[in-house]
Formats: sequence, structure tokens, C-alpha cells
Amino acid sequence: MWRNRDLHDDDYNRLACMVLQVLNYISACYQAKMMSSIVTKLPRVTSMIGWIPSVEGRVKLNMDEACKDGHPAGCGGVIKDSNGQWCGGFAKHIGSCSAIVAELWVFLKG
Repeated sequence: MWRNRDLHDDDYNRLACMVLQVLNYISACYQAKMMSSIVTKLPRVTSMIGWIPSVEGRVKLNMDEACKDGHPAGCGGVIKDSNGQWCGGFAKHIGSCSAIVAELWVFLKG
């Protein structure tokens, strides 16, 4: 991870002592594990998720966007009929933008 960031991120400053940083990460993981045993654990609930068909004779558009400040954003969508058959779709490279602008693009393209 550090090597890739050093090669591809102009604003990244490589750590002087990486071994010490790794040891700090390990220590933080052990502390988090100890804390999780203190917290009351809630029962797990399994929820099935997936595509729900549209009303007969209609199509359904599912769309989403991905955005991170300062990085390229994109959006896309899938159109299926009430039987789940592919009717069309789209994908668009938006460029660097805020999350709200990416949301607006996905609605515009959808």
C-alpha cells in the first residue's frame, strides 16, 4: 500500500519507520478486539437482498453512483422488465465532482 501510494500519490510522504507503524496497527487491532468483547453483542439478523421485479408491463431502472472528493466519479444503471430480462443500461464517467453532483448526474442519465 505504501509503495503504491508513494508511486501514484503526489501528496504522499512515505513514513520514516514503517515497522513502527505496522506495530502500532497491530496494537490498535488488539485493543479493538478487547473492546469488542466488552460491548454487548446484538443478535445477528439475516436479510435477503436482491432485485425485486416491477409490475407486469413496466420496466424498472436501478441506478447508482460512486464518488470520492478529488477522484474521478461515475454512475450507471440497469433497466429490466418485469421478468428480469435486460432492456438496457448505461455507464458514465463523470470526472472529479462532489457526491451531490454525482447523484444529479445519475438521475439525469437515468
